[in-house]
Amino acid sequence: MLKSGRFRTVLLDESRRTTDGTAVVIKRFHHPNALQRLRDGSRANNEFRALVALHERGIDVPAPLEVRRTAHGSEVRMRAIDNALTLEQLLAPTSADAFTPPRELGARLSRRLGELLATLHTAGVDHPDLHPGNVLVDADERPWLIDFHTVRLRRAPLGQRLRTRDVLALG
Repeated sequence: MLKSGRFRTVLLDESRRTTDGTAVVIKRFHHPNALQRLRDGSRANNEFRALVALHERGIDVPAPLEVRRTAHGSEVRMRAIDNALTLEQLLAPTSADAFTPPRELGARLSRRLGELLATLHTAGVDHPDLHPGNVLVDADERPWLIDFHTVRLRRAPLGQRLRTRDVLALG
């Protein structure tokens, strides 16, 4: 289990791998309220559609595999990002995974994250839940964005207010 909450659970399923051997991540929507549970299917579908659109645009997101309803709830399945930690884990001083990045790593990761945000904004993507817990960093120091069930795809680049919000949320 990667993350667990009242409404969503994220699991790493190493027993089900893609054809190239990559593990699968399952994001399960399972709201305890029966009425809200009906909306879980649309949340899962929204996340899957956003992943497909962003992946097709070349934005660094996990590759979407499928969306489906199971006895446990609605699920989105995607490729795992191997050997990745959240930005929050990397930078949290109380985390066992935390580190003080060398000056060049901090600058390199900041530049790459800035480039990823610029690509996201230019593509007209509004990710209202962007924070260090929703950014993965792989072993090659490449940032990846996750958690897209509330994402809005727009036809035009994002305005300054939304770009500033994202930079401040990650800061």
